[in-house]
Amino acid sequence: MDDRARREGIWRRLLAMKAKMSEYRWMEAFLDWNLASAKVVLPALSLLISGPPAYAADREAGRTHTAGISSAAHCSPEQIEANRKIGMAFNSGTSFEELYSLMSTDYIQHNPIMTRFGDLNGVEGRDEFKLLNEMTKHGDRGVGPPKPLPGQPATDPLHLIIADCENVFVMRKTFVPDPQHKGEFYAAFDWDAWRIKDGKLAEHWDGVRIPEQPPEILTVPVKELLARPSKPQD
Repeated sequence: MDDRARREGIWRRLLAMKAKMSEYRWMEAFLDWNLASAKVVLPALSLLISGPPAYAADREAGRTHTAGISSAAHCSPEQIEANRKIGMAFNSGTSFEELYSLMSTDYIQHNPIMTRFGDLNGVEGRDEFKLLNEMTKHGDRGVGPPKPLPGQPATDPLHLIIADCENVFVMRKTFVPDPQHKGEFYAAFDWDAWRIKDGKLAEHWDGVRIPEQPPEILTVPVKELLARPSKPQD
């Protein structure tokens, strides 16, 4: 069985599980998320099973994106290692200047907070990242990472890395306050997926959701935010 057939089999099993368990709303929602994520995550994870995945293309909200590997099925180990290092940059304390230079001029972003921030301010691609960085120079504005709580274990930003000739998948391990055990934390996982082209970050996906109470950067343009006094940080 080739890799495409294997992934199609996984897809069919997910659809069957969704139909079978639709009476449980939480399970249906979980499977909906997995079905939506599978096009991005499965090609990367399939490398652990059977080598490079087949090429796939899709379109969402006018933003073209690709998942999988190009028709060139093989590349050198040195190229894969170079891609791995590029994909790790956002989780390795790299400076803004270096990160910006690693992003291609036609960079495509799929993080919904970043894309809506860009739409609100008339920018897109890597310029969304540039504008956000400029804004945070004048105060946190609620977009920085939260301060760690007492006793909270440190995040492992590079818990799992999977790289191929065109893609890098990075998983972070974080520790979240446990609602059932006060003062304790449980392990949770976040991820980023990158498409690499010509040694640059060309496209980005992650698991970020817009919260029920959207951050101020999604409702107020940057020019208006900067005209206000910065809120003191906790």
